[in-house]
Amino acid sequence: MRRLFALTSVSLILLAACATPTAPTPSSMMGMGMGGMAGMMQRHMAAIPAEYAELSNPIAADADSLARGKAIYDTNCAVCHGDGGWGDGPAAANLDPAPAPIAHTAQMLSDAYLFYRLSEGGNFAPFNSAMPAWKETLTESERWDVSNYIRSLGGGNMMNGGMMGEQNP
Repeated sequence: MRRLFALTSVSLILLAACATPTAPTPSSMMGMGMGGMAGMMQRHMAAIPAEYAELSNPIAADADSLARGKAIYDTNCAVCHGDGGWGDGPAAANLDPAPAPIAHTAQMLSDAYLFYRLSEGGNFAPFNSAMPAWKETLTESERWDVSNYIRSLGGGNMMNGGMMGEQNP
């Protein structure tokens, strides 16, 4: 009987190890560094500087913008945020806090917040992340294209709960 139990246990472990990995879900992200989902929510609720607070995306999320945004994302963002935007890129394992799962969070964030974070990065409180500032590297239009593209990763649908990242000091 013990032999059967041991064989069954080993078989189940092997099956689990061979299972196809899935994209992280909000519940699976609870173990993320720097406070898990609570820490990520706190960072996404950070005040937006006045120079960004009233911005809205002037570029339509059409096929051309999405293609331009994808090319930029693939070159500059996927290494950390992953091809699908789940924060699971090849460099993500070495980062704390982990890259945001933007396929999920971009749907809840305002245009102003996304543009602010793309522009200024995260190398300051409350973010304290490795995300570089892109304002010196990417044009304003390119940053808006990336914003359009990352919203498309989540299907382009607004998640329940409204827009975060709209506070202004």
